[in-house]
Amino acid sequence: LIVANKIDLKTSKIVEKYLKQNKNVTFVLEDCFLKFNPNVLKKLARLEGFILHGLINKYKHPKVSFKIIAPSTAKHLAGGKGNFSKRETVAYINKLLKKRVFEEKDHDRADAIILALAGGIE
Repeated sequence: LIVANKIDLKTSKIVEKYLKQNKNVTFVLEDCFLKFNPNVLKKLARLEGFILHGLINKYKHPKVSFKIIAPSTAKHLAGGKGNFSKRETVAYINKLLKKRVFEEKDHDRADAIILALAGGIE
């Protein structure tokens, strides 16, 4: 299971490695949502579409799949509360890991772990 925030060379190498081993690869993208500004939502939705289109065109393979999961759904599927704040998400991941690995500034990494867990469960 790979969480793709960016299409880059490192990701390509990881995907190729798993495909050579005849393993399934799932890209999980966080769905965008309306929080405050509709214009930001439109831009994020376009960016999400662009990234998904790029991934689909780059990895046309029967063992590659794609999932788009809303943040609240991902947190719920991973065993947390869907309305976790950034601080609560980081604390939850640290609890799962049974040690303090992440600080609040690492909330994007904690979100990526939540997405990976949710993508593996869904």
